[in-house]
Amino acid sequence: MEETKARNEYHKEWRINNKDKVDAIKKRFKENNPDKEKEYQRKYNKTEKAKEKMKRYYESEKGKANLEKKKLKRKENYQKNKDEINRKRREYCKRPEIRKKKSDDWKKWRENNLERAKEITNNAKKRYEAKCKKLTFEHYGKKCACCGESIQEFLTIDHINGGGTKHRKKIGRKIYVWLFKNNFPEGFQTLCFNCNWGKHINGGICPHKQK
Repeated sequence: MEETKARNEYHKEWRINNKDKVDAIKKRFKENNPDKEKEYQRKYNKTEKAKEKMKRYYESEKGKANLEKKKLKRKENYQKNKDEINRKRREYCKRPEIRKKKSDDWKKWRENNLERAKEITNNAKKRYEAKCKKLTFEHYGKKCACCGESIQEFLTIDHINGGGTKHRKKIGRKIYVWLFKNNFPEGFQTLCFNCNWGKHINGGICPHKQK
C-alpha cells in the first residue's frame, strides 16, 4: 500500500516536472489513436470529476468569456450551414434507436416532473395551434370575404356550403389544425364572426348580401 502510494506520488511529481514531455506523448497518442481518444473523452466527460471541473471553469470569468465566444461561433456556423445542419438533425432523430431513447428519456423525466411536463405540452400545443391558425388565414385571406373586416380577433373560418357544426364535431373542433393537416382544401373562406353568424341564422346567406 505504502509502495503504491509512493509510486503514484513519484509519477505525479514527474508529470509536473516534465510537462512538455507529457504533452508530446499525449499529442502523439491522439494523432495515432483518434478513435480511442474519442472513446476515452466520452467516458471521461460522463464522470463526476469532469462535470465538476467544467462547472468550476465555466463559473470563472475566463470560462464565461469563452462560453460566449463558443455560442457566437456556433450561431454563425448555423446561419452559414442552416439547411445542411437541419437535414442532419432530422436524419439523426429519425434513427430508430434515437427515437426510442428520446421516448424513454421523456417518459422517465415526465414521471418525475409531471406538472412541468404538462406545462411544456400545453405550451407546445398552443404554439402549434397558433401557427396553424396563422397559416390558415394566410391561405384563405386576412379579411372577411363579405364585409372586409380585417381585425384578426374578429375573423373565423366559414364552411361555404354549410355543415360547419357537424364537421367541427367530427374533427374535434380544431378546424385550423385540420385545415393545415389537409393542405387547405377548397370549400372554406374567411368571414368575420358577425357575417358567419348572420349567414348561419339567415339560411346560408349573410344579411349584408340581401341589402
